[in-house]
This record gives sequence, structure tokens and C-alpha cells, in this order.
Amino acid sequence: MRIAITADLHWGSREQGDASTRTLVHDLREEDPDVLILAGDIGSGRQETIHQCLDLFSDLPARRFFVAGNHDIWTTDGDSERIFRETLPEIGKEHGFHYLEGCPVTIEGVGIAGTMGWYDYSLRDESLGIDLVHYERKYLRRVASWNDRRFVRWRFSDRELTDLLVEELRGTLAALSVDAEEIVVVTHHLPFEELVIRYPGHRAWAFANAYLGSVRLGEVLLEFPRVRHHFCGHSHARSVVQKGAMRSVNVGSTYLNKRYELLEVGPDPI
Repeated sequence: MRIAITADLHWGSREQGDASTRTLVHDLREEDPDVLILAGDIGSGRQETIHQCLDLFSDLPARRFFVAGNHDIWTTDGDSERIFRETLPEIGKEHGFHYLEGCPVTIEGVGIAGTMGWYDYSLRDESLGIDLVHYERKYLRRVASWNDRRFVRWRFSDRELTDLLVEELRGTLAALSVDAEEIVVVTHHLPFEELVIRYPGHRAWAFANAYLGSVRLGEVLLEFPRVRHHFCGHSHARSVVQKGAMRSVNVGSTYLNKRYELLEVGPDPI
């Protein structure tokens, strides 16, 4: 089985990025994968852009899956939790995509699971000596502001949400491990410190590292030996880390240039 994974298409955000997405769709038609997975940040913060992006893949003859990214739950007058739990599955279904959050699948003995994941500041650069209250506010005067503070609206703190999604992922992987011979997990946020690209001397980037993901996501992935493949996005920088038998890949699409990964899984053809 051939799986294509991409992330951070951010449709509607940049003209060059949209052109690169169209090229990616064309290339995927040539690749003809059995499965396509989008690892979050599909649109540019508006639901209509999610519709538009998913529609680009309408004639791709593959089983299609996605997870949310933080941009996909942005709202100025709504409820991010409702978008996350209700609206996004409905949008996906309308366009022939299966929403993986809490709804894994098994295909030919391969389990496929996904979660948006979130951040708990465990990937922050501790050498900065910044008090946690600034990370909680998502604002550091004269340095940087993280836009989730303006557009994500729900009842959880960041660490509460991370706890919730980590525990849900643990349950999902436990259930998949009963029957699946190997498991592919896709998240939007990063699970390992080694996937973080550091920019020495750039204080704003260093502050933003706190919002890239959580080491707890990685701990859960490593609890389950049948998880052999992990993919994520979010930081827009490709990186790869090997953790025992599991390979973790950040796809590395940027706002301007989109890319995808191909994965062959399942039994070898006879």
C-alpha cells in the first residue's frame, strides 16, 4: 500500500503557495497513491478555504484522510471546540475525506491514526529564561505574539488540551495495536525535540518553539511498538528522527513551497 502525506497547505494564504499546492495535486495524480493524508493547516484560518483545498483532491482515486491544524480551528466569533469535534468531520465528509481525530482505520493490516495534537511548552527553549506566564499569554513584549491567542477559542488551557489529546491518542493506539501489524500516525504538532529547527540568535523564533508541540506526544508514540511511522507538519521545516523502530518525519511544507512524503507499507506483493 502506497501512502502520500502532506501538510501545511494553508490554502488561500499566499498566491505562490496556492500555485505550489496545485502542482502538488498534479504530481500526486501521477504518483497514484492508495491513500492520501493531510497533516493539518489545510486552510488559512477560514472554513471556506478548507472546503476549497479539499475540493482540489476530488478526482484523486485514493482513500483520503486528514487531521486538523491549529489554523483549521481558528475563529473570530465561534467555538473552536465545536469546529474541531463537529464542523471539520462534516466538511471532510462533504469532500470525501475521513477525519482521523478519534476515528482510526485499519487497511490491509495497517493501522492509520491521527490527531491534531497540541502544545504544552515542553519544546520551549529553556535557555531564554522566559517565565511560563508569557507562554500562557502567547505574547512577549517587543519579541513575538502567537496568533492562536487571538483566534483559538475554547475552554481548555494549552496543557489541559495537550493532556486530553494525548490520552485520546493512547486509547486509539491501544485499540489499533490489537489487530494492526504496523501503525502509521499523523499529527499536526511535533512530538520530539529533535524535530525542532533552532535558529540561534533569533529570539522570536526561539519564543515560538514553545508552540510547536509536546514531548508527551512522542512518549505515547513510543509506548506502542507497532507504531513504525509518524508524520507531522506545523513548523514548516523538514526534519527526520529515528526513534528505535519508528521513523518520525516533519513533511516540511512552507507557506510558499509544498511537498509530500511517500510511504510503502503492508505486506510485500507476491
